[in-house]
Amino acid sequence: KCLDYAKALFDFAAANDKGVGKGGDGPASFYTSSKWEDDYSFAACWLYLITKDHRYLEECLPYVDYYAPPGYVYCWNDMWNGVSILLGRIQDIYPEVCEEYRSAAGRNPYEEIDFWKMEAKAINAYMTGEKGKYSPGGYLFFDKWGSCRYNTAAQFCALLYDKYQNGKDTYNEKNAAYAFSDWAMGQMEYVIGDNPLNRCYVVGYGENAVKYPHHRAASGLTMAEDPGEQKHVLWGALAGGPDKEDNHSDTTADWIYNEVTIDYNAAFTCAAAALYARYGDETMQPEKDFPPAEKGNDNDLFSGDGFWVSGYCQDSPEATGAGVTKLTFFVNTDSLEPHEDISIRYYFSIKEFENNTAIPASFVLQKTYDQVETEVSGKAAALSEPKQYKDDIWYVEISWDGYAIANSNKKYQLIIGMYFGDNWDSSNDWSRKGIKELEGDYDDIVGGVELAEKCDNVCVYAGGKLVGGTEPDGTVPAKKYKAAHLVRLNRMLLGIQDFDSAETAAQFDFNNDGRVDTFDEVRLRQLIAAQID
Repeated sequence: KCLDYAKALFDFAAANDKGVGKGGDGPASFYTSSKWEDDYSFAACWLYLITKDHRYLEECLPYVDYYAPPGYVYCWNDMWNGVSILLGRIQDIYPEVCEEYRSAAGRNPYEEIDFWKMEAKAINAYMTGEKGKYSPGGYLFFDKWGSCRYNTAAQFCALLYDKYQNGKDTYNEKNAAYAFSDWAMGQMEYVIGDNPLNRCYVVGYGENAVKYPHHRAASGLTMAEDPGEQKHVLWGALAGGPDKEDNHSDTTADWIYNEVTIDYNAAFTCAAAALYARYGDETMQPEKDFPPAEKGNDNDLFSGDGFWVSGYCQDSPEATGAGVTKLTFFVNTDSLEPHEDISIRYYFSIKEFENNTAIPASFVLQKTYDQVETEVSGKAAALSEPKQYKDDIWYVEISWDGYAIANSNKKYQLIIGMYFGDNWDSSNDWSRKGIKELEGDYDDIVGGVELAEKCDNVCVYAGGKLVGGTEPDGTVPAKKYKAAHLVRLNRMLLGIQDFDSAETAAQFDFNNDGRVDTFDEVRLRQLIAAQID
C-alpha cells in the first residue's frame, strides 16, 4: 500500500510543473528549501531500487548533480549525498546507469562517472576538514543551528559507504580499510559524551546527558520558558549540539543549542544502527525494562492543578523608620491546562503606619522587572494599587491577563514600602513570612531562580479564585478530586499496592476518621460527583 502511494505521488510530481514550495505561513520563515531536484532524484532512485522500473531513472538522471556531494552534507535541504549513495547501489547492479547519466546530463564522453567515488570524495572532505570545520575538541561542525544533525548525517553516509564498499576508499586508496567507519565512531563518541564539556547530547543517555531540550510536551510548557525541572524525559532525542568552539547551553529556551526535531534523530539513529552493525558484539544488549518508570510517587496524584510562587527578598530600612522591601517572584504551575487569567497577591500590614487605616501619599509601589514584558510583544503584567483585605491588612495584585502561565518560573520584581514620611516594617506582613531573605548585592543578581524558595503566603488566583498559597485568614485552595485518586485508593484497598508513606495515606482519609477504608471510597465518589455537579 505504501508503495502504491509512493508511485502515485511520484507520478503526480512527474506529470506537473515542479518548484520549491513556500512551506506555509510558519515554516516559510525557517525552512525554506532552495531546490527540488535532489528530493525528486532521491525518490526516483528508491523507486527504481524497489521496482527495477527503468522509467524512474529516465525521470531523474537529467536532474542529478553529480558533483554536489562534496559541496555539503546530507540534510533536510541537501539530499545529494543520499542520491549519490543510492546511485552507487544502482551502479553495482546496473552499471549502465553511469553511461545513461552521461548521456542524460550531456557530460563529456571522457569524463569519469563513478557515483561511489564521488561519495568517497565527500567523506574524505569531512575527515580532513576541507568541508566543515573541526572544533578544538575534534568535532566536525557545519552549522550552529542543530550541529549534531549534520555531524551524525556525515557519520551515516560514511558508514553506509563502508557497508556497500566493504571498507575500501575508492577516492583515496591510502586510507586504511574502514577508515570512514572508524572516523564516524570517533565523532559519535564525541556526541555521546567524550568532549570538553563531558556532555552527552542524547537526552536520557547517562547522568551527563542534556536535561532541558526545547520540546513543549517534555518540558510541560506552552512557550519557551525555562522550568526548574522538566516534567518528562524525552528519551533518545538528539539535542541541537555544540558550537564550533565546543560550547553548549543546556536550557529549554535555547532552540539553537537544544532544539530537538525529527530530522535531527533521523540520521543519528541510522548512524547508531550502522555503528552497531559494524562494531557491535554480544555485550551490547538492549536495556531491560526500558524506558524506566517516570519519577514520581503517590503525592504526585495530588499535583497537576497546583499553582505556587517562589522567590526571595531584601529589606532596605531607613534610619528614620521608613524603608522598602525588594521582592522577586517566580510564578509556577503544574497544571495540565494553561491559564490566561492568573494573578498573585502580596498581603501586607499597615499596622505600623501613623494612620493605619489608609495608604499615605508617600507609599512606594514600583515594578522593577517583568519577564513577560521583555519576551512577548504586547503582553505585560499589571500591578494594582493597594487594596484593603481586612482591617489593617492590604494587598497588591500582579495580573497576567491574556498570557498563559505555564511551568515557567516567570519572573516579576517590585519594590514596596516608603522612603520617607512614615514607618515601614515588613516583619508583620502576612506574605513576607517565609520568603527567603538575601544578603549582599540584591540588584546585581541575574536570573535568580536557583536562589528562590517557595513562598507559601504569596497567593495565586485563577479568574479571581484562590488556587495557590494561604490567605491571611487561613483559607487554602479547594482540593480537586479525580478518577486517578479512586484507582489508587482501590489498589490499596485490594492489597495490590500500599501507599508510599503515612503522609500519603492521610491524604486518602477523605472522611477524616483517622483510617483509610471503604468508607473513604464512598466519600471520594461523593466528592468527585459533587465536582461534576
